[in-house]
Amino acid sequence: MNLILNANSGIKNNGLMDIPEKHPGYTHVALDVSDIAAIDVKLNKLNFKITEGPITLPSGGIMLFIRDQGRNVIEYHQRYKR
Repeated sequence: MNLILNANSGIKNNGLMDIPEKHPGYTHVALDVSDIAAIDVKLNKLNFKITEGPITLPSGGIMLFIRDQGRNVIEYHQRYKR
C-alpha cells in the first residue's frame, strides 16, 4: 500500500460517505477485526470520532467507520460469529 501524504488535499468528498451518487473506484479500506467492541473502546480512548456505527448488518456482522487525519474512510468490520 502506498499512501501519498504530500499531494494536493483539495478533495474534500469521499464517494462512500459524502455524495449520493456512487461511482466505481476506491472509497475506503476495510479491516477485518475479531472484537469490534474492543476497537470501539480503543478508538474512543484515543479520541477518534466515529463517523458511523457500530452498525449490525442483516448477516450479523458489525461495522464502524472513522476518518483519518487526511479524511480517508477506514472501516472496521467484525464478521458474524456462529
